[in-house]
Amino acid sequence: MAENQPAADAGPKTEPFPARFEEIYLSHYKRIYNYIFSRIRHRETSEDLTADVFAAVHENLERLDPSRGPLSAWIYTVARNAVLDFRKRAAYRREILGDVPETAAPETGFMESGGKDDTLRNPDNIWLAQILCRLTEEEANLLMFRYQLQLSNAEVGNILDISTDAVSKRYQRLLQKCRQLAAK
Repeated sequence: MAENQPAADAGPKTEPFPARFEEIYLSHYKRIYNYIFSRIRHRETSEDLTADVFAAVHENLERLDPSRGPLSAWIYTVARNAVLDFRKRAAYRREILGDVPETAAPETGFMESGGKDDTLRNPDNIWLAQILCRLTEEEANLLMFRYQLQLSNAEVGNILDISTDAVSKRYQRLLQKCRQLAAK
């Protein structure tokens, strides 16, 4: 009878799931929120979408396949998809997004940015926001992945499911387009 019972210790011991999720949440929350805020520019909506992203991460974490890429790439993909889905729903409801951007994300502070003003009150940032508004969603995401989230080409390739070389080429074309937009 004892041989038919499953062993009580039938596998390697792992860290408890909630502790792992808490670590993931704490290490990724600020960057995910700031990414979403930069794309939506509405504080409450950004908070809601960030919560949705981490709810999806929590719900699907056990099904994550590490062979498909790093955890961070998967989380950024979930965030990107949340923004795209929100924008599709907003367009369907004919909502206007981003007409009056807020002046700063709450997680962006003067001292955290090395003393630079990272708000939309800064003329350089207003100029950058105007360029970003003239890019496609895909182009703006590419810039956000590179400069805001500071992801490598390999990480961006994992998110977009393209090669590292393709990411590099897209960046080159996009930077050329941004230079042209800035010259106008």
